[in-house]
Amino acid sequence: MDHGILIAYYSHSGNTKTLAELIGQETGGTLFRIRPTTAYPPAYDTVVAQAKKEIRAGYRPALQTSVDNM
Repeated sequence: MDHGILIAYYSHSGNTKTLAELIGQETGGTLFRIRPTTAYPPAYDTVVAQAKKEIRAGYRPALQTSVDNM
């Protein structure tokens, strides 16, 4: 039961993935994991600093996959 619902998520530590899966179970939506072509660093402080720089610069990382017919 899809209902045309797309649940796109990015999860650095796995918490968001868990929530996306719960939303998928409740809505019957299709899960799509957003994956940058270059992985973010695993260290929390490092990834937060990088993300802040990217947000300020308006940077959009290249993704490994995309969604057809969104």
